[in-house]
Amino acid sequence: MEKQMENAFKADRLVSIDALRGFTMFMLVGGSYILRALPEISDNAFFRMLKIQMEHVPWEGFRFYDLIFPMFLFII
Repeated sequence: MEKQMENAFKADRLVSIDALRGFTMFMLVGGSYILRALPEISDNAFFRMLKIQMEHVPWEGFRFYDLIFPMFLFII
């Protein structure tokens, strides 16, 4: 009986939502710090762009970093 309940529970889960939740939690916990440190390891245009996207913009728009917490609330 317990096995049937496990299978029924697993069938109802969306892997895409679980993946988005995991990505969001990673970014909330410390992923942004890793992306900010990448230009120090290898200074190229892509890593500099990622670093810029991980900083807040003061009242003139938004960047990816500003969407992480609202994305978490949307998932909930």
